Amino acid sequence: MDILQEKPARALTEILKSQNGYEDEEIYPSKLSSKISSTYSHTIHIITYLEKEGYLRKQKVGRKQQLELTQPGEDIAKQLQSIRSDIERLEGGEAA
Repeated sequence: MDILQEKPARALTEILKSQNGYEDEEIYPSKLSSKISSTYSHTIHIITYLEKEGYLRKQKVGRKQQLELTQPGEDIAKQLQSIRSDIERLEGGEAA
């Protein structure tokens, strides 16, 4: 798995949105699964990979596993958001 693949990159940016208050709720694996349009089992695989690489950590809240980015994960997520914004801006400029 590679951090630049679509689903891991989207997972990082969705968790970042949640951490920065863009989302009303904390993010859990099942919610992340729906946000990145992935099966639950594939999302768990992504989470395991990101945790192993040191980009996120899970925190148990009751019966749920809350997801939060580590500092390296947050840094990468911000860079990915910036790249995505640049691409969208360029694509918008070409269409105009």
